[in-house]
Order: sequence, then structure tokens, then C-alpha cells
Amino acid sequence: YKELIDGLLLHEPLNLNVSNIELKDPLMDMLSDVLVGQLQSLTLHNNGFLSIEKTVDFVRDLTENNAKLTHFQWEQNPLSASDFASLADVIIKSKVDSVGFVACCDEGEDSADGYGILERLLMADNKKWESLNLQGNRIQMLGRTCLSDFISTNEYIKTIILKDNMLNDQDVHLIAEALRTNSTLRSIYLESNNNDITETGWSAVRRALCNASSFNSIFGSNHTCYVKLAEGHEPAEILYDQIIVNNGEKGWKENFAIKMHSLILKRHASNSNAFHLNQEFDRNATYTLTPNILEAIYRQISD
Repeated sequence: YKELIDGLLLHEPLNLNVSNIELKDPLMDMLSDVLVGQLQSLTLHNNGFLSIEKTVDFVRDLTENNAKLTHFQWEQNPLSASDFASLADVIIKSKVDSVGFVACCDEGEDSADGYGILERLLMADNKKWESLNLQGNRIQMLGRTCLSDFISTNEYIKTIILKDNMLNDQDVHLIAEALRTNSTLRSIYLESNNNDITETGWSAVRRALCNASSFNSIFGSNHTCYVKLAEGHEPAEILYDQIIVNNGEKGWKENFAIKMHSLILKRHASNSNAFHLNQEFDRNATYTLTPNILEAIYRQISD
């Protein structure tokens, strides 16, 4: 391992991805000794371990000795419930704020439970997660609301990845409702062949991002979150009912203004702007309000 260690010492800061190799105890000891201070990201992918306890200690050493280590991903390494509990305790107590447990649950009797992983991370006291990746963990919500409760109240999370799980329309409805009160989440990924979500669920998400029934309903929509849906259901950078919805690279003001502008254009095409303004506002105020509405949209884009 000398060449590997020498190479690692040349890199600072270091994003380390240990993939498709067995992590034997001597190698972990060597890495623990030399990786001090420069590590900012660690991924363990499809490895073999002689001892999960030793591996947990290895991860603990790296998190304690690398103040810049804020990203950790455990991928395609099966975990038992007790193994996950030990590893989660280490990560939760560390400075890691971007974590992934990907495809680490199987159908074995002792396997970690996907929902249990989700709940443990979401309920961690005083932990300000910025990114959670729980792809491919057979997560079933079964009407439980810990995820939607988290989304509706959390002020720090930026990205949630739930691809390839076992979510359904009820779960997506709860997520959609939660998005209405969240202004910090920038992206959530729900696409999958396993998630049992129909057009009913996808429509609920699109309405949360852009309810184009009125100016007020657009204002009450989510303007910050990009939602990755199933193929053919994309809500971003396309028209939903002829209204452009969120672009994850834009701020909420620009997304909001684009939706308002798109609604006015849609109504203009059917010569119905005056009718709708009369419906939504005082009839006598229609002509005085229109320039103000257009000016407000322009200001939102310009600010």
C-alpha cells in the first residue's frame, strides 16, 4: 500500500473514494495514521470488511482527525440494524452534514430497515443536515410522517435523494404539502422503477410547485425546490399547464416571477387577462392593477 499512501499525501484537500476493494485491517490502520487534517469527503463503496466494528472505528478516527470532513457516503455495503446504529452514531456526532447510505439494506432477517435509517437520521438531535442520500433502501413510509414533518419545518436541508425506494401516492402527497412551507430545500429526487407512484401523486407535486389557478395560488406555491420525478413527469424546465415551474439553479424570486409572467402570457393567448383580473381583484381596479403587477414581476427578476 506504500504507493497508495504516498499518493494520498500529495493531495490536500482530499476527496477519498474507496471503491470495489476489500478494506483489510492493516490498510485501515495505515489510512487512519496518514489521513489527518486534509480529508473533506469519504466514500466507501462495495467493499469487504473483516470486521464491521473495526470499520466503524476507522470511520470514527477519520471524522475525529479531519475537521474538514463534511461528506460521508456508505454505498452497496450491506448493514445489519445494529451495524447501522453504531455507524450512524459516529456520523451524527461528527461534523458531517452531507451523508449517504445507499443500497445498504437487503431482504435478510438482520438487515437494517430502510425506514429505520431514514427516521434515525431525520430525528438526530441538533444535527443540521444539508444533504441526505438514501437511494435504494427499500424505504416504505406506510402512512408515517417523519419525512414530511422534517421537510415542512427544517431550515437547513438542501438536497434529499430518495430514488429507488418504495414510496407511493400517499407519501408523495405528504411531501407535496410539506413543500408548500419549505423555502430552503433546493432539490428532491423521487424517480424510480420501485416507487409505486402514479400520475395522481406526480400531479400533487406539480401543484405544490405551481398552482396556476390564480396569482395568489402561484404566490403560495414552492419556488425554491427542483423535484426530479419519473421519466415523462418532469416538472422542471417544461410547461405544466403552460406555466414554467422551478429551475433549481434560480432563486425563489426569479422562479416566482417566471411563473407569474407565464400565467399572464397564457391568459393573454386566450384574451382572458381582464376576465381573470376581474375575478381575482376588484373589477374597478383591473386597469390600475395591471401595470403594478407587471412592474412587481420585473422587480422580482431584477432584484
